[in-house]
Amino acid sequence: VSIPPTFSPPTFAIWVNSLWFLSLTISLSCAMLGILVQQWSRQYIKFTRSHRFGPHEHARIHAFFSQGVNRLGFDSIAQVLPTLIHISLFLFFSGL
Repeated sequence: VSIPPTFSPPTFAIWVNSLWFLSLTISLSCAMLGILVQQWSRQYIKFTRSHRFGPHEHARIHAFFSQGVNRLGFDSIAQVLPTLIHISLFLFFSGL
């Protein structure tokens, strides 16, 4: 019984797969963050445009959402998403 030779992939294959995996990871992260921002925005519109609440409740809801934006940095996340998508595309095309 002969022992089969050990497999070692070429270095370029490791680089290509690493670039594509990193691109995929960044793309999926951007998609998830984009969906979270969109869900938050829809909730904000739903509650602030509702006529069920009086002026005081509207002010409280607006303050609640405003504090969430400031605390979680949604404005920064929304600004960074296009840059991350561009980086992901660059990594993907670098792997070609």
